[in-house]
Amino acid sequence: GVSGGTVTAGGLTAGISGGVVSVGRLASGTVSGGTISVTGSADITRVTGGSSMLGGPTTIGTMASGSVTLSGSTATIGTLAGGRVSLGGAALTVGGGTFTGILTGSAGSLRKSGPGILVLAGSSSLSAPTAVLGGTLRLDEPAALAASRVTVFAGGTLGLAPRGAATVGGLAVNAGGLTDVGSGAITVVSGLGPQDLVAAIVNGLGDGSWNGAAGITSSAAVGAQAAGQSGLGVGWLDNGDGSVTFAYAAAGDSNLDWFVDILDAANLLAAGRFDAGPGSSWNDGDFGYDGLVDILDAASFLSTGLFDAGGYNDPSPAAVAAVPEPAFAAWVTLAATVVAGRSALRRRRS
Repeated sequence: GVSGGTVTAGGLTAGISGGVVSVGRLASGTVSGGTISVTGSADITRVTGGSSMLGGPTTIGTMASGSVTLSGSTATIGTLAGGRVSLGGAALTVGGGTFTGILTGSAGSLRKSGPGILVLAGSSSLSAPTAVLGGTLRLDEPAALAASRVTVFAGGTLGLAPRGAATVGGLAVNAGGLTDVGSGAITVVSGLGPQDLVAAIVNGLGDGSWNGAAGITSSAAVGAQAAGQSGLGVGWLDNGDGSVTFAYAAAGDSNLDWFVDILDAANLLAAGRFDAGPGSSWNDGDFGYDGLVDILDAASFLSTGLFDAGGYNDPSPAAVAAVPEPAFAAWVTLAATVVAGRSALRRRRS
């Protein structure tokens, strides 16, 4: 092995724990230290330290710590656990792991492949695009991909930590894969409009039980339905600055704060969209994703029984047990009255 000094060679097969190594090709069991530069292919079983500049096709079994810069055309890391990984042009494919380190780079791409789970739990500044090709990519760190555009392909799932909130630079939600917001929320900085967002939510809704194989779903809503709680699914907001947010939400939670309260009732009344025709959003009271606010949405609101019952996104089993409050019942009565009044007016005019 190499533990010190300077090594320059066309090829090297050795463990490296120190020194300065410049080679054309490298095959190493472990890199635990040193400064390494490889212009050609590199095959390393485990990286636990050192600083490596890898300029050719690269395969790393486990990235535990240390620093690597990947500037070749392709790179593969079986298990990504820690350290610093910089993309200098490589298309990096990762199998899985819980990564608490740092991802950086604007050239190349990050690709999650295979059936495993890759958890991004460290703060990163990656702006190169991300693709979920297989398995699950879970965002435990809110800003892990805040500057990266994510595309979720068929066979892949983008997920969150329980009650997590994450930001992604962009998100292609209609590429065949599944985005599971769970009990959390995702904000997309740019590139995803309300029409495509709602289409993805409808795809995830499936037959009404959030069983769609593609689009946007919520496994927390599936669990709530299995427990007998209706009216929980995915809500969404157009933030007005080019970004959108979607989250696990109850019908009636118009501002996605995980409470159904007088603020939501005020939003719905102020919007004035009840029975006003198409063009409505979740914030206006469209909880059925059809662009309308009507008696069906009011019924969905009522069915949850969560009005003024405190936060509903709580891990305790009793968190969603509630009784409708009189103020909410009044809102539904008002909605029904408006419908009846408008129907009567139309009949008088006809």
